[in-house]
Amino acid sequence: AKNGFSMSNRVAVEEITATKTLTVDDCGKHFSVDTAGGAIVVTLPALADAEDGWNASFHVVSGSAARANFTVSSPAADVNVRAFLVQGTAEGIATTTAQTNLLIPAASQKSGDRIEIVAVKSAYEATAFVSGALTVS
Repeated sequence: AKNGFSMSNRVAVEEITATKTLTVDDCGKHFSVDTAGGAIVVTLPALADAEDGWNASFHVVSGSAARANFTVSSPAADVNVRAFLVQGTAEGIATTTAQTNLLIPAASQKSGDRIEIVAVKSAYEATAFVSGALTVS
């Protein structure tokens, strides 16, 4: 019998509680990020390996008041994150300038903050939905 909720429609979910380097096999995953245990840096795979369409999303889930910085970073060889859209308490910002890091600082981090990443041509394009600040560098 055909199941109306196919396994192919499910999104793989993985919890991150410590610094992690992603691989091409992490494509399509949704990461729940809990920074209560300390700062977390997630490094993306090299663009040459990831190729167009590689994607991942990150969702801050910490219910603790003891939060730490959360950073999504390009690999050392690539300065390739661009096109940010930030929605929160202030107006959004957007840039096409290549960056290396997206940082949601501990001081303004809230459960529900989200970053979505997609590899497009020669860069990772990021869309961030945060309640407070997002720092790019």
